[in-house]
Amino acid sequence: MIPEVTVMMPVYNARQYVRAAVDSILSQTLANLKLLIIDDGSDDGSAELLLELARTDSRIELIRRGRMGQVETRNELLQRAQTELVACADADDISLPTRLADQLAMMKRDCDLVVLGTQLRTMDASGHIRGHMTRQTGAQDVRKALLRGAAISQPSSMLRRSAIMAAGGYRKCYEHAEDYDMLLRAAEVGKVDNTDRVGIQYRVHEQSVSHRHAIRQMASADLARATHALRTAGEPDPTASLLDVPAYDHPVMKALVPSSALYAALEMVRTCPQEGPLQELVAATITRRQQRHVQRALIDAVHQREFDALSARALLRALALGPGRFIRSYRTVAGTRERAAIDAQGSRPPESFTPTQRH
Repeated sequence: MIPEVTVMMPVYNARQYVRAAVDSILSQTLANLKLLIIDDGSDDGSAELLLELARTDSRIELIRRGRMGQVETRNELLQRAQTELVACADADDISLPTRLADQLAMMKRDCDLVVLGTQLRTMDASGHIRGHMTRQTGAQDVRKALLRGAAISQPSSMLRRSAIMAAGGYRKCYEHAEDYDMLLRAAEVGKVDNTDRVGIQYRVHEQSVSHRHAIRQMASADLARATHALRTAGEPDPTASLLDVPAYDHPVMKALVPSSALYAALEMVRTCPQEGPLQELVAATITRRQQRHVQRALIDAVHQREFDALSARALLRALALGPGRFIRSYRTVAGTRERAAIDAQGSRPPESFTPTQRH
């Protein structure tokens, strides 16, 4: 029987979560589907587990290969899919039983729909439900909401494959926000919307892309909004010829992303709190969306350097960006540093490390 929907699941080192993700697809009320999985060079045992799962259900097609990255894997999944309607699924999320049936019915009713997401329920790394992420509904409102951020969640989405392929699929130069760039381009050629039902349980944990690559994700999202504005105004897209992620000082980034110097400073401060980047963060004009990242970077930098006048200015700036969040972030950073010292020494950290004595 020809499947009605192909579910595309990229996997990389997700052994802890992938069984639940796969089971949630195979137990959908829409049974006539194919689950297309690419193991992107996992080395944590994910591949072996996936082989075991594939033997239990003929609807699973597993491809194993070396590491190529998220963007290349998503594009390969699109290219290999045989159905017009394809659904995205991440290896650490759980799709609720009627998710695909609900989306399929809506996509069949409206042939102009090219992307359809769902509402989200959030859970932590252990699978405990933590809350909800409400997404806008109604194609016109969703299109407007896209200008502010990712109004459709990639792992909850169903796509019309031919439209996404024609729009260029996922682009490497927007790494860590490649889904957002794709959504903006999809909205230029058709309707994008969300159902009003919760479709997935979205796992929030420290190994997710949003946590590990938050700075580059913001920069790529800013670039995506800028090039979307150019295209809708009839102007050429200067990223169309880019084959890789542009550096923060790349001419395209400097021309289209006003915060590119800020993002560069955030990246540098994370690894080495030099005076120049730290001064940049202390003096920078920032948006509300950037506040928590700048605040956390300032606090983290102060804990890594000798306390001086610049450190004092950094702490004052961090405090001004939100007292409540400042206290939570300060305790988190201090606790992380203390745990690292304990792990390194096998005992209590030296007194000189204790944040209350340093500051």
